[in-house]
Amino acid sequence: LLARFRENLFFVGESALHLALTTECHRRYPLASAGDLHMLKSCCIADDAISYIVIKSGIHCFFYDQDSDNEHIQRFQILVDEADRNGRDAWKHCRGWVLGREEFSKRWKRRWWANDISKDSNVESPYPTYAGLGGGCLYGQNRKIGKLICEDMVYSFKSIIGAMVLSVGLEGMWNACVPLFEEILLLSPEETRECFKNSITSTYESGKKAQSIERTNHLRERFGTGWSAIVS
Repeated sequence: LLARFRENLFFVGESALHLALTTECHRRYPLASAGDLHMLKSCCIADDAISYIVIKSGIHCFFYDQDSDNEHIQRFQILVDEADRNGRDAWKHCRGWVLGREEFSKRWKRRWWANDISKDSNVESPYPTYAGLGGGCLYGQNRKIGKLICEDMVYSFKSIIGAMVLSVGLEGMWNACVPLFEEILLLSPEETRECFKNSITSTYESGKKAQSIERTNHLRERFGTGWSAIVS
């Protein structure tokens, strides 16, 4: 019975997280294409990204007993530490990715105060909080980490999200969780692609957009130009 209840929480949490992130991406970048929005949401919802956020925020400490020794978390922590080192080196070399440190800091502070986060928090850090995360993958990795390592952390996180939705509603859940994704969403879809080259950003750069245009052109050839709006 407990396992079934947890499955239900996971279902609610995963669905709610997709909806909340989709809405947030569209609200921030209303002129972005569907492919761009899908890419940005995927950078937030990817298993690697969720697991990284769970580790960096310390949420994983509440998943297990203090005396437990989870091998997958330990293995992922090693990967996170390596990704953070790579990301900080890249940040210093590029002087703030494509934005520059000054612009990144301005955006971060604007969103920081907009979310009414405590003034005592450190917003003057020389590096991003998520220096080791880029485009939904760990920095330096072109592909996703194996699902075996991330699966339990992702399942537990989404189950917690589901419990929050049932307790305080979708809006209450997102108000509490949006700071976890804030830094990822500071970059526009175009900036995300320029900064990070991996399987997620490349897939939605050529695949989804090209397929959509191809299908639209096929339908126009079959049914005429009045079928839909002209695609630029």
